Amino acid sequence: MARPGVATRRVRIGAWTEIMPFVVIYEGAHIGEHCLIGNHATVREGATVGDRCIIGQYACVSYDAELADEVRVQNGTLIADGWKIGRGTFIGVNVSTIRLNSISFTFG
Repeated sequence: MARPGVATRRVRIGAWTEIMPFVVIYEGAHIGEHCLIGNHATVREGATVGDRCIIGQYACVSYDAELADEVRVQNGTLIADGWKIGRGTFIGVNVSTIRLNSISFTFG
């Protein structure tokens, strides 16, 4: 499913954040300071990643998801649209979250 582009949304990446090869960061994404984004990870439109977060290889932080500070998302994990992950949460390898219609989930 394609979403129309919004040309006015800027990407923000904080100081001392490391972005590994083949990462895709979409318009409107905000990534905090001192983060590490692993190889082949994806941060979608409107997603917010707090400070001191780690996003593993092949992980996806989907549309409008919010990760608080010090969140660890391990390799191959999908954080679905609109999820809010609390401070210091650790999410293991190959976890997939879902969003059902208008129901919103909060984890952490």
